[in-house]
Amino acid sequence: MHPAPSRRDKFQEALDDMWRNLDLCAGEKLDRQNPDYRKLMAQETTSGPKRVCWNSRIAPHNFEGFFLNMGDMLVKKGEVEPARKIYAIAKLSKGYESWQYRALLEARIAQADERARQFKAADPKHHPEIMFNSAYSCTACHAQ
Repeated sequence: MHPAPSRRDKFQEALDDMWRNLDLCAGEKLDRQNPDYRKLMAQETTSGPKRVCWNSRIAPHNFEGFFLNMGDMLVKKGEVEPARKIYAIAKLSKGYESWQYRALLEARIAQADERARQFKAADPKHHPEIMFNSAYSCTACHAQ
């Protein structure tokens, strides 16, 4: 009988899945330390399998929300510089200026070092909020 995976193992698995998702959307393996999405923005589509990689009528800020969530996960893991680069990818979206969580994302970039330190606290009650566990986990992607 195998022991149940730890929360840390499950979190790493989720982060690995985020990277795999990005690689599938990009059509190539992205650099984990210096992901560059600018060259991929011309691939934006609203049809076919890769439509889920972009914004849509149903999720008008899917792109921005994805990168907010992934950035939060990287900060939680302590990978601050890659997190800042992931957060910044959200700014490439055509809809970024109208996204109601723009100021939140920009604060996350500015506060990434402090937030990473807070995640090191032994008591999870002292950890900062991440998008996935927030009141805006759905609206960050789906709100107009």
